[in-house]
Amino acid sequence: MLRRAAPILFATALTACGRKAPADAVQPLEPPIERARLAAPRQVASSTAFDLVPTTDGAMLVYGRPSRLGGGIAVARLGVWGEPVGGDTVVWAPELPAMGVGSERIAEDALEVEAELARGSVAIAFVARTQLRFWAKSLVGMVDGLRFGAPTMLGETVRTRAATRGTVGVAATEDGRFHATVRLEDLPCTDGSAGACARVAHAELRGAEVVPSPVELRVPAPCVPTLGGPGFVGRRMHYTVCSTRTGAPVHTAYTLELEQAVASSSEVLQGCTGVSLVERPDEMLFVAACEGGRHGVRQPSSATAPRPLPLDRLAVRCEGRTAVLETSAQGGATIRLDQPLDRLEALLPPSMVPEGARAVFTGKSVIVAQPLGSEVTLHRFDCDQGQFQSTDHF
Repeated sequence: MLRRAAPILFATALTACGRKAPADAVQPLEPPIERARLAAPRQVASSTAFDLVPTTDGAMLVYGRPSRLGGGIAVARLGVWGEPVGGDTVVWAPELPAMGVGSERIAEDALEVEAELARGSVAIAFVARTQLRFWAKSLVGMVDGLRFGAPTMLGETVRTRAATRGTVGVAATEDGRFHATVRLEDLPCTDGSAGACARVAHAELRGAEVVPSPVELRVPAPCVPTLGGPGFVGRRMHYTVCSTRTGAPVHTAYTLELEQAVASSSEVLQGCTGVSLVERPDEMLFVAACEGGRHGVRQPSSATAPRPLPLDRLAVRCEGRTAVLETSAQGGATIRLDQPLDRLEALLPPSMVPEGARAVFTGKSVIVAQPLGSEVTLHRFDCDQGQFQSTDHF
């Protein structure tokens, strides 16, 4: 406390004697911020068995529990500083078969988890494992009290590589309707392509009811990950599908006008992997891992063709206690972190958000959920004394 106060008193004494202190010699220090202790790590079924979503008063960590702990899915409520709020809630507890040998009575676990909040409701799309088969399922419930019904089946799927996402995704419209995209089981291609094609479908999630779209895609030589998104800008739904039919990854970005059943497409981020979508008020940002670093494109709501998104200088500066995220010195995106926002992992510097992590802004701080071995750990960043920095131990 004395070290903080001394410079201010010194500057006052100089001024009182008639000597003007230089403008940049002494700056009043901001009062210390009262931060809470971060929530402890959670054990997870896989390195992709979690998601992090902002709420009106903090965030929620949605995670798949290991089979040895009962499997299923649990939710940890977090405050604006990433601190625990109450105990964890199990929102799906699979039932064990009544009969069978030990290996047949292993709890079903969720290996890939995606979540979305909208208008007081939360939707979870996930890949569940039963023995050697994989199923895409969904849960829809209320944020208040975390009340959920039984999981709803989206269909059988495939999981050819561990530690990867891109099998399921979920997003919400402006009026709170949830839509999921899913890669289903492989089927013969209908265009004469050799080998099997991946089925890609999307559906609206209405609680215990799933309303599938009549339109499905057959994707030859699907990439892993296969899907990016979905996300919404206004009433337009965006998602990407990846194929290696030409030998290198080729991403096709689809834009759907759900009310008019109209779709358009364009190829984006060729040769890259793992497309992430970041929703903005008037545009969709597509970001992927490419040779030499991240590359991006932006799809304005008023335009038909995507434009390049420079990502050559991912940085965060502070204006007072407000963080401002910038992707480039010229022509990039500038995002003021002044309200809750998710999917920031695509735009934050890799030093803050390692591969596989998820990041959200809670209204006070950026919380990062990072897979580490069999756990997911939390980290925190915010503006302190004019610098955007880690405040894990403050």
